[in-house]
Amino acid sequence: MKTSILAITLWSLFFVSVFAEELPVLWLEAGKTETCHVYSEGAWKLRYGHRILDGGTARILQPALQTRNPAILKLTLPPLKPGVRIQTELLLDDKPVYKIVIAAPDPFEDREHWFAAHPISLYDPEGKTAETLKNEGIPFTRLSSFENIIAVKSGVLLVGEDVDFEATKGLSEILFEKAGEGRRILVAAPKGKVSLDFKPEIVSFLLADDEHYLFPDRSRRNPEIAWVLSAETSRLMLTEATLTQENFKGAHCGPTILDVRFPDPWKNVAQTRGRIVFDKRFQPSRWKHSVETRYYFKSLIEKLSEKGESQ
Repeated sequence: MKTSILAITLWSLFFVSVFAEELPVLWLEAGKTETCHVYSEGAWKLRYGHRILDGGTARILQPALQTRNPAILKLTLPPLKPGVRIQTELLLDDKPVYKIVIAAPDPFEDREHWFAAHPISLYDPEGKTAETLKNEGIPFTRLSSFENIIAVKSGVLLVGEDVDFEATKGLSEILFEKAGEGRRILVAAPKGKVSLDFKPEIVSFLLADDEHYLFPDRSRRNPEIAWVLSAETSRLMLTEATLTQENFKGAHCGPTILDVRFPDPWKNVAQTRGRIVFDKRFQPSRWKHSVETRYYFKSLIEKLSEKGESQ
């Protein structure tokens, strides 16, 4: 009987942890007046720990019978030093309705030393990512050809936004070869199917386990569009698919991140050598309008770099 009660208790805890609703998360820029929407009236306040940063009364100005009109709140956010972000709660009549991450517009406390420790080599035929990095004052080495990519020996190799892998023949093979050498590769918002008919030595494909891969606060959990492995005739392909409870067994995973792992050619056991991340969500061109994207970039580069390169 005790065993049954214990089993029921453990199952209940598991059920609650898996299916409990989490508050929606908003990323807002420090030092600005930003807006957010709520769909009920009442007193609101923005709370950080025990401190109240802002507050007021939510009023729906144009009630409608057929649609839900929101009350628009204007939040005055405190300035923060570069690299600092804080997590706050927005409460409506003392009930939490949002987690709000307030972040300094610049995620780098010490740009010079940070980028010296995280060198970036950029292959960007479209030019979008190069323009963004220049505007943001982020140093990088521009790669203009496949020969330049082959010559990269350290740091993170970044493939710029909107590269079409079906039109850019041979790129995927070179990237997988570089990963096999131990390089860390990030592909930003790729287009087209990635052909793997050159049969790289791949141990496994897996989606990053939840968002803690990028954000320790686990702020996003909903599966969206991901790169998955599929077969077309005799060819192996990476292609986009919508993750669902059925096709991914309900795993909580990062929405668009795919890791590719390689064996150690000198040993009989599988060992991670290099890593490629295909990330549809990473769009540097959105930096001007999204403080979250800037921190996302920093976190991606740090996570790729901290794995260390194979010797």
